[in-house]
Amino acid sequence: MRRLPSALAALALAASAGAGAAPAPDKGGFTLLHPTPTALLRELTTDRPDTTESPITVDAGHFQLEMSFVDYSRSRRRGGGRAEGTALFPFLLKVGVTNRVDFQIGFDPYVIGHESEPGERSSNSHGVGDTTLRVKFNLWGNDGPEPGFGKTSLGLMPFLKVPTAARDIGNGKVEGGLIVPFGVELPAGFSLSLMAEGDLVRDAANRRYGFEFVHTASLGRPLFSGLRGYVEYVGIAPQRTGSGYRALFSTGLTYALGKNAQLDAGVRVGLSRSADDFNAFAGISFRY
Repeated sequence: MRRLPSALAALALAASAGAGAAPAPDKGGFTLLHPTPTALLRELTTDRPDTTESPITVDAGHFQLEMSFVDYSRSRRRGGGRAEGTALFPFLLKVGVTNRVDFQIGFDPYVIGHESEPGERSSNSHGVGDTTLRVKFNLWGNDGPEPGFGKTSLGLMPFLKVPTAARDIGNGKVEGGLIVPFGVELPAGFSLSLMAEGDLVRDAANRRYGFEFVHTASLGRPLFSGLRGYVEYVGIAPQRTGSGYRALFSTGLTYALGKNAQLDAGVRVGLSRSADDFNAFAGISFRY
């Protein structure tokens, strides 16, 4: 993890060539209590629908809600078992604290689970999910190219999971970690987003803490008239959790409803045995 910033800085220098855009207006004086004027708001940027988070924060004094209408997952288990999960209206609420910092609360209002094993009675569960608290710090690139960094952006986002889930939904334990998102604008309208994440999580038996290293790469591009598509690789490398490496492929679309709202939909498909077989989701994001 300590080597990541220097590697990203090298990418930043490589991307800085030709970044001759006019300097962005100084918005450092705006805060939660002194909001950024509407005319100076940056382009709407969300942390959904892909797994890769964005380094860009919400403008100071503004709120952004990112929500799924439904999020469905399905996985097979050894021996022929099957598990399904459906989250209804899970959301992430963000508030801009300063020009480079926002605070976020994520919550799953209602989760439904179903598990079945051959020769045994199936089990069902339902109830509220866990709560996640996050703080995103943008280090550079929030408002476009900055001297020495070109068309790149970098952020840091520590997070904490608070165990608010029903007993048969969550593990009842505090978990957390650190997310490092990086973005770079490429020729021909393409953009590349990379993410490294270290998570302290409970093991499969919920007996001790282990570690997971999440690494992702998402390539996106505008298609036409407000429509944008992406493809993504997600890898999760566990240590002392009782689980194997999880690899997933994801793809989806976003559609801009204006400057402050966006629809999205996508799917993830497991590429390894330990990963969920299938995950589908659709949602909306809007800023005010």
